[in-house]
Amino acid sequence: MKDLNTTLTSYRFDISEPGDLTAYSNLVEKLDRQGLTCFESWGEGSHHYGVSGPVTLSTKHLFSNQWNTTQDSEVKPNHRVFDWAQDSCLPDENIKRGHYLAQTPEMRAARDNRHACGYCGKQEPAQKGYVFCPHCMDWQHLERTELYLLRMQATSNTKSRAPLTEAESAHLLPLYASAQAKTVASIKTKRIDSIKANVAKTIKKAEKELEGFLWFEGKGLSTENCIYYAHKDVFTFGWRQPLDEETAFSMHEALTDCPFCYEIKTS
Repeated sequence: MKDLNTTLTSYRFDISEPGDLTAYSNLVEKLDRQGLTCFESWGEGSHHYGVSGPVTLSTKHLFSNQWNTTQDSEVKPNHRVFDWAQDSCLPDENIKRGHYLAQTPEMRAARDNRHACGYCGKQEPAQKGYVFCPHCMDWQHLERTELYLLRMQATSNTKSRAPLTEAESAHLLPLYASAQAKTVASIKTKRIDSIKANVAKTIKKAEKELEGFLWFEGKGLSTENCIYYAHKDVFTFGWRQPLDEETAFSMHEALTDCPFCYEIKTS
């Protein structure tokens, strides 16, 4: 679906002034007639006060009361804009400050023709005809009491999703049971694979430790003061008692052709 163009208008009224009160009342009446609900925003940045002009709206992911602007939007690129939002935390209650978008037929059609899942939030074109979401039946934490949330619903529809009918339940429950069984089996397989991988890693580290100590002893080196740190893959000499400089130098000489990573702690 292509990006959409409309206009953002920011406003500020002081309703203690008769003229502003009339203008604000007329604006609210106009936006109400369009079916818009004011979003009470918090903070200085949400209402875009002082900025008005053309905006380009992204249709990658749609919301019921707001939009993302595109990177090349003339006004407020890469921002979240609302159909209608107003700052609700101003110290002066007479100041009404916010913004709204001119509603276009293309904006309404985009929302009407994009359906969303109430559980995972994924969206699909209405033309695909999905009654229930095809994406999250196998989600691990989906409960059978939440299956009605999978009902695909137009992003323009803000009503709660209807409960399942008996026929819908009879259709969905076997699908849900089968999908969840596959999920459980997959989780078990992944857990076993993870355990096997940890076992293999532990064995590999143990073999490395054995190989190292056998090599050191084959060189006639004392390993009483040596430890293998598997997490660093390093053999450390002097871990119990740091070596004096002379002993450390001799140790370095003996380890010239050492095939392992090592370090020597000195006093």
